[in-house]
Amino acid sequence: MKEKIKKLFGRYAAAYIAVLLVLALVIPGIIVIAEFTKSDRTKRVIGTYGDIGSMFSSNYLANNMAVDTSSLASNTTVGTRRYVYVGSAESEGVAQVTVCNYPQGNSSLRYDSDITYALYAMLVKIDGSLQNTATASEVGDHWVDIEFNDSKLKAAGHESDTHSLSGSSVSMIKNDISTMSKLFSATDVFTLTFSPGFGSNGVWLYLLAVPQAGLSGIHPLDAVFRTAVRSESVGNAWHGYFNETGALRATSEASGEESESSAETSTAQPAEYDGFRYTIEGTGEGTCKLSWDTGHIALSEIFALYNDLTHNGAPATISADTELGWYCIEFDVNSDVKSRYDTQFYYSRDYPSTPWTWSELSGFVRLTFTPSDGSSASSTAPGP
Repeated sequence: MKEKIKKLFGRYAAAYIAVLLVLALVIPGIIVIAEFTKSDRTKRVIGTYGDIGSMFSSNYLANNMAVDTSSLASNTTVGTRRYVYVGSAESEGVAQVTVCNYPQGNSSLRYDSDITYALYAMLVKIDGSLQNTATASEVGDHWVDIEFNDSKLKAAGHESDTHSLSGSSVSMIKNDISTMSKLFSATDVFTLTFSPGFGSNGVWLYLLAVPQAGLSGIHPLDAVFRTAVRSESVGNAWHGYFNETGALRATSEASGEESESSAETSTAQPAEYDGFRYTIEGTGEGTCKLSWDTGHIALSEIFALYNDLTHNGAPATISADTELGWYCIEFDVNSDVKSRYDTQFYYSRDYPSTPWTWSELSGFVRLTFTPSDGSSASSTAPGP
């Protein structure tokens, strides 16, 4: 028996050796290809957010690498302008500002170190592109309440803490306001409440979040805020738009109402992104229906859960849009409670062979708003 085995092995030894040599050459190649594919895919996902700085992010505040963190009053260049829309000049404005340790729209990519940051707030007088600390006479009887509901307060067992800015107290600094652990995806929420007509006298709220020194790749976040009244013609309307620097629109309403516009001059096209931030905002109460072409793009899976979306008293869910042949999600909105939602879309398949324009990309999304008062519905982006 042993002799037979020896003869058999001897007869095929050369073949065995040849096979082993081929495997020795091919298997490392397969491993290298697999590792490259994995690495390349990771790069695509991270590329969605530009750089790691986006892992200290906010729904309203924008990255500002030029901000002077040594002195709040020394930052005289106007930051990103944000408008909190209200139904009338007699209404108080409310906005919820978030600060997160992950990119907007993807909580799985949290920063790999703990982040401790400070929050600065100041009432400023804006003149053109410059801002300076407002005087008591410039502020007048206007005010802003800032309600803190951050992770440090929660850890101490407190629900919230409110600080007010007015003519008698035009600025505040809250040092080491929060430490967001690298172990968890954290979202701190700050609720801003503005006096009726806030901003009508040229005074804005300047908000600045500054991370501790020594953290690589993350930058301060800032913006200025005021209220603005929606014109009667758009007093009960919601709309959606892609909120990337290359896509931000500068709106000009026929009523002459001051509206949010971007100072961004980026001409970046969709092909330069792996994902696309999408903002839904408006005034009024009713139901929004967000539909998207699943043959081209996919909605962030955490959109409904993150925003606690509901429809007719039940959690909002994704379903088929039988009219368009797409997918959709319907959710109830009330601008007196919340007037803005942020989410993200991704490619649902490989990059298109012919790069999309922003107009083409917008055609893959439709937002329909149906007012609760029974008036006619309106939509953003007609779809097919």
